[in-house]
Amino acid sequence: LKSTNGVFLNGERVTVQKVQNNDVVACGSSVFRVRLQSNLLGNTLYYKSNGGEKVPGDTGHQAMVRTVESEQFQRLFECMLAIQRIVGGDSPDMIEQSLRTLFMALPVTRLCLLSVDEKGAISPWYTTTLSGVTREFTMSKTFAHRVLEEGKGILIQDARSLDSAEWGSTMQQQEVRSILGIPVWNKGRAIAILLCDNLDEPDILRDVHVRTLEFFGKALETVFQRDELRALEESQAQTERAFLAARRVQKQIFTKRPSSAMGGMNWAFRFRPALEVGGDFYDFYETPEHAYWIVADVTGKGVSAALVVSMLKGFCKMLFPRELAPHEMMIELNGLLQGELPPEMFLTAIIIMVDRDGLLIHSNAGHNPGLVARCSGDGKPRFHNIKSAGVPLGVLGDNEFCTRIGTGTFQLERGDKLCLYTDGVTEAVGQQGAFFGERGLLAAFEEVLQENVEAAVQRIYNKIEEFQGTERQHDDITIVLGQY
Repeated sequence: LKSTNGVFLNGERVTVQKVQNNDVVACGSSVFRVRLQSNLLGNTLYYKSNGGEKVPGDTGHQAMVRTVESEQFQRLFECMLAIQRIVGGDSPDMIEQSLRTLFMALPVTRLCLLSVDEKGAISPWYTTTLSGVTREFTMSKTFAHRVLEEGKGILIQDARSLDSAEWGSTMQQQEVRSILGIPVWNKGRAIAILLCDNLDEPDILRDVHVRTLEFFGKALETVFQRDELRALEESQAQTERAFLAARRVQKQIFTKRPSSAMGGMNWAFRFRPALEVGGDFYDFYETPEHAYWIVADVTGKGVSAALVVSMLKGFCKMLFPRELAPHEMMIELNGLLQGELPPEMFLTAIIIMVDRDGLLIHSNAGHNPGLVARCSGDGKPRFHNIKSAGVPLGVLGDNEFCTRIGTGTFQLERGDKLCLYTDGVTEAVGQQGAFFGERGLLAAFEEVLQENVEAAVQRIYNKIEEFQGTERQHDDITIVLGQY
């Protein structure tokens, strides 16, 4: 007894072990009891010691021979052990390898596996021959449909006498002698039909071979389930590799830090994705006279959104040095994104440009408006929304987008604080199911007007975390804070 996966002897997992009479061996979902052939008196034929004819049940003679049935079970047992070794190897072609072991157990020359979809349609899947030549050929679909209708094994011992009007002409054309078929089940549904035939010998397949093939079909259920799990694990591993690659790229994207007084303003920001990779994006660019910022939000989260963020980073790196006005840069971005996004994906963005005199020029593509807080003479803050008309990027073609994107200006005064953010801030969910909202942001903003931008942005972020409590973060959060 040699195997590497799922073999138990009398309830204990084994790899190499001799078996004894009455031992119980479990191979995957199949169970065998070992019966020494000397105990099979009723069905065993013995030779007389003088070399005479075979005599049934004669225990006084030696050199026993196996019956057809005991021989068949021995072969089936070896077949099951081989399948367990194959399953243990976890190969991508474990189904095909397992099917080829059937030649160990049955006197057939060809086998064909046909898939069955949920509507009952049958189509070729895998074919092979006893000689080991794997080639495509067509076995009788009419016979396969009959097996599917019956839901059990069917044996035809001599196919030459069949009526072609009832059974089709394939078997006669291929000169099939005997043929056997069973449905293969998985999770309560017939997912395949397994056909075996013999082109050389009529009447060689018997009822015991039907039972053997049905037993083999049960073992195939385990193979299909393991292959399904292997494919799922492989898909998950690929997703994990893509996820790790996206995370590395995104970490590189967000390593950039603004200088302490970029464009005549002090800046600070906080970024936290809902997953380890996210769809929020920010970037900035500094010239001797201006500071540029973009804050964007890609629909969705995870790897797909992170890949769009990576693409957006490349576009900004190309466009920023051209020192375009915000609405011009927005138009350029929309053109670059055409044909690059899946139909269901788009992104919102706000772009600002601030000069050293405090003139703020902005353009908005369906994004949350910017927010300016100003301390008035009475000590109470005044809030101003920085908004302009616009639609999300990647939705409209260039011509229509140009007519829908706007621009605006705002004159900052010394001490003003400017906040750019994504909807992960206002849509943060608290323990009672309420949103943090613009009201929560204004309240948090009001509390930090006298603090420097680094301390202020941290306190705003802390307020959001306190509001969420034990609720998980549902969306990426980005906050950019500047003080003129």
